[in-house]
Amino acid sequence: MSRKDVVGYSPEQLPQPVPKGKKGKAKMPVKAPEVPPPLCDFVEWIDKEMDEFHSGMIRQWRERKEEREERQRERAAKEKAERERREELERAARRWMSFILV
Repeated sequence: MSRKDVVGYSPEQLPQPVPKGKKGKAKMPVKAPEVPPPLCDFVEWIDKEMDEFHSGMIRQWRERKEEREERQRERAAKEKAERERREELERAARRWMSFILV
């Protein structure tokens, strides 16, 4: 039985692999802009032109974020303590049951 009978075509009839890597050149060259784009001065704009209302909003946002993170830390600590307490109770119950069964 030849290979052609198994797959239905001979290895010479297999399609050629597509080369990977370097692609063809772009059909139209991209022109560099004559004037470079302006740099972003967003940080300076915040420092210079933000009024008291908006700076107060940002300050409140930061305070609320810190409070939320603190609550999350406290909740995680409580859940960890509760989980450890439950595990300790389960261990004590197992010890008690093994003591009774002996």
